[in-house]
Amino acid sequence: ANLLPMSDDPLAARELESAKNPPHLLEQHKARCGGKVRTRFPPEPNGYLHIGHAKSMNMNFQMAFEKLNVEPELRECIFRYDDTNPEKESDEYIQSLRDDVQWMGWTPSRTTFTSDYFDKLYELALELIKRGKAYVCHQTGAEIEACREVAKNRAKARREGSTLPSGQYMSPFRDRSVEENLRLFDDMRKGKYAEGEACLRMKMDMDSDNYNMYDQVAYRIKYVPHPHIGDGWCIYPTYDYTHCIIDSLEDIEYSICTLEFETRRESYYWVLEALDLYRPKVYEFARLNITYTVLSKRKLLKLVTNGYMRGWDDPRMPTIRGLRRRGYTAAILNNFCVDIGVTRNMTSVMIEKLQHHARLVLNETAVRTMAVLNPIKLVLTNVPENFTESLSVPDFPHLPDKGSHQVQLSKTLWIDARDYRDQADDDYFGLTPGGVLGLRYAYPVVFKQAVKNADGSLKEIHVELDRTKSQKPKTWVNWVAQSTARPCEVRLYNNLFIEEKVDDDKWESQLNPESEIILKTALIDSSLGSPSAGTLLQFEREGYFIVDQDSTSSLLVFNRTVTLAESGLKKKETEAASKSKSRKEEMAKNIEEKQRKMALNPKDMFKAQTDLYSKFDDDGIPTHDAAGQPLTKNASKKLRKEWEKQKLLFEKTDIPDNWKAIAKPAEAPTPAAEAPAPTPAATPAAATVPDVVVDRSSYDVKVIKGVEKEGGKKGQDILGVHEMGGLEFFCTSVDTPDGDLGLLNLCLDAMNQEIDETAEERRGGAATVGKMLFSSGKDQLAIVARIPQDKSHKVDVSDWIKVVATKMGGKVVPPTTGTFGQAVVLGDVASGRFPIKLRDTAIAAAVEYLQAKGCFPQNANDSDSDVCYGDDAFDGF
Repeated sequence: ANLLPMSDDPLAARELESAKNPPHLLEQHKARCGGKVRTRFPPEPNGYLHIGHAKSMNMNFQMAFEKLNVEPELRECIFRYDDTNPEKESDEYIQSLRDDVQWMGWTPSRTTFTSDYFDKLYELALELIKRGKAYVCHQTGAEIEACREVAKNRAKARREGSTLPSGQYMSPFRDRSVEENLRLFDDMRKGKYAEGEACLRMKMDMDSDNYNMYDQVAYRIKYVPHPHIGDGWCIYPTYDYTHCIIDSLEDIEYSICTLEFETRRESYYWVLEALDLYRPKVYEFARLNITYTVLSKRKLLKLVTNGYMRGWDDPRMPTIRGLRRRGYTAAILNNFCVDIGVTRNMTSVMIEKLQHHARLVLNETAVRTMAVLNPIKLVLTNVPENFTESLSVPDFPHLPDKGSHQVQLSKTLWIDARDYRDQADDDYFGLTPGGVLGLRYAYPVVFKQAVKNADGSLKEIHVELDRTKSQKPKTWVNWVAQSTARPCEVRLYNNLFIEEKVDDDKWESQLNPESEIILKTALIDSSLGSPSAGTLLQFEREGYFIVDQDSTSSLLVFNRTVTLAESGLKKKETEAASKSKSRKEEMAKNIEEKQRKMALNPKDMFKAQTDLYSKFDDDGIPTHDAAGQPLTKNASKKLRKEWEKQKLLFEKTDIPDNWKAIAKPAEAPTPAAEAPAPTPAATPAAATVPDVVVDRSSYDVKVIKGVEKEGGKKGQDILGVHEMGGLEFFCTSVDTPDGDLGLLNLCLDAMNQEIDETAEERRGGAATVGKMLFSSGKDQLAIVARIPQDKSHKVDVSDWIKVVATKMGGKVVPPTTGTFGQAVVLGDVASGRFPIKLRDTAIAAAVEYLQAKGCFPQNANDSDSDVCYGDDAFDGF
């Protein structure tokens, strides 16, 4: 295949020595593939596929090949059932996966099952034993976890240079002879042990820093028949043992998975190296997260089993089946996946983006019709009782050549209740007493009388039909004639959760009670006949709907796919602005919350949550829930991660006190601290730059995100700008050659605040910086200096950037044609965070140099920063 070299491989990731193929294995692989490039889509048949799987399908069946420039005829993607857990798998799931892959429009080169390889996997397990790389272990699951925890603490102590903790961390059965292990493994195969009494473990590396190298289990005993191959086995291989081997046996070129498997890279290649098998390339990308949605299989299963949803295909579910029933087509989902792309940065995609793609597709495919969701009666008083008139209505008003249908106008009509009010209002365009209303595709009507029931409720509205169209209504509304009105049930679907970011622990309490609203008195015009289940329509002025499978010959049921009114990013920003909540106040709130977190001892962070937890370990990490039950392994791991993150935040001592106060909305001016005197030399040597930050507490430091930069030009496309006494600073991290991904907001990241930025928000600024700086495709951090064009400056940026580079120990990257400045590359940073110490040292170096040049104000009252830059210049690093 015409693949790129590894250094230019767009799917290159963290390299390991064990991942390198010996020449003979690589040649054999190429010979077997015959130039084909092969990926695989390997879901486990223990649930229904969801929209996250749609992203994975798109990557494996299409996007990966496009990134690699593989010709269509050389592309192959295997659809593999990863079926190693028989008690959780079923024929129902197997069939659903097959149907969903086909419905999404993907055609695999072939379909395989991991269980089809069980004989080969057993042979390879025997080979591992013979090579002294596997052993039969009789420890319980709890004992294995206890040993692994000791091993983990030992690794931590080694990293910190502290005393190694005592305690058993290796299995007492680890040093059994090959002969004994072969015999015991055969006993396992013959069913001589009960479940949990024995397992086969791989002899990996218990002294590794990687938890996944702690002698993973390769085989365990399960007396459960398999849904695909029956009851021929009572021992089943694990995912960690099988998935790398099957990738190798199927000659997969790129094994693509999500980032939570990145730490399994070592164990993946350990198994293949131990067995002298071909080693595929592995690439991990960030899993899909969508606002107001959960994609965890465990949570989705609970939604169904606890009765929150009616099934896996409930239109509120983010499963392929649920989305399909709601009216999302394969084209919508695939277009959405192409748009969001793949990245190694964890982000959350706004659900409005998915809805946007739904509107784009359905606008071209959904025939228009008129329906009334909350009907009120409208009577034309100036026409005879038997009045009817046939009107032509376009199927697609913006595409008149695509056809039309006929609707009937009659004496009695139905309009929506929202289109009438008893009281007039300047902002209301509907019908009011004395007013005029337009009937879409027909005529205006003039109000005559509102007839009320005895209880004062509205019975009907009397109007006169203006067939001359002399009246000019403010709006034209949808309507249905009583003679052609057909009763129907309409189900309005909204976000499944009330919170944009669903809480992992409290998610059930965040379910939206109005995620489904059922209207049982709706009416639809019958001019389109009897549409079958799956038919997509646009109810004019209402939204896009699909005929549901619950429909009968006597009652149509419609599910709302999406509304017509788009509530995307621009609308959100407009709404936010209308609340008169300044960006500075928002930042102050975030900083205040961060201050609180920084002062919180990690030992105390969970103890106040007595509604959730009842027992804690010595570190303050919960061990039991509120009912006194031990927490699950996954729950404990998540809490441990939260605790470790808080511990790092709490123990940071290099954050100046004045930084913590930055961006607080001060009610009274903060007294300015004495600024350091400027360095006499025109260009201070690196050694004279202090290691601490100059006092900035009196400066107005704010985060400006996006294009509406206060006090500056419109159209700036750099995120994470910081204004300080007239200077502006930004930091960037780029992980692709063209810089499409990874622009970090310096202030928010330095304070360890989470940010979710869409590709569009990042693309503008990061692309320019990235093209200038990076070609390796690795995560790197940099300081960038920019000089606006056609500006006269006293500052020599080349000189300035060299000072900063020397101080930071970085490498100066010269400007290239068409770029705007110079940069210091600080090197690879695996964490993706900009270290606070580096940031403060960089600011100190830059500020001191600029003060020496007379280009930076010595105090907050000095506004002469334009002596170097000009009033509207954009300079920074």
